[in-house]
Amino acid sequence: MLDRALAYDLRAADIGGVPLASRYRLEECHRDIEAAIGKIVEAGVIPVSVGGDHSITHPILKAVGAKAPVGLIHIDAHCDTGGPFDQAKFHHGGPMRNVVLDGVLDPTRTIQIGIRGPAEYLWEFSYEAGRP
Repeated sequence: MLDRALAYDLRAADIGGVPLASRYRLEECHRDIEAAIGKIVEAGVIPVSVGGDHSITHPILKAVGAKAPVGLIHIDAHCDTGGPFDQAKFHHGGPMRNVVLDGVLDPTRTIQIGIRGPAEYLWEFSYEAGRP
């Protein structure tokens, strides 16, 4: 029991999407997203993000965990801990690896729910990062 009436005790607002300087340069999009979420966090607001490619998790968590690593409940069918793919660091299959390596996600305070499929090689990073 939360002992709260969410409609009365919490305030939420849809502030729209993040304006992107480029739709085609992923690294630039990530900078725009991180800057926009950073402003929200600096204002004392806890952001909730919905939609977008999995790779946007990286700049969002960089902004949220800029001052101290955060814990996370990650609900997904995939663990998203893949390394560079086709010479690209940022892609939809690697944001969880990147945020751990950047020091903004604490793997000991992270749980992944719903992971399925034969991808044992992706779990290697989880084990190395201290999350059995």
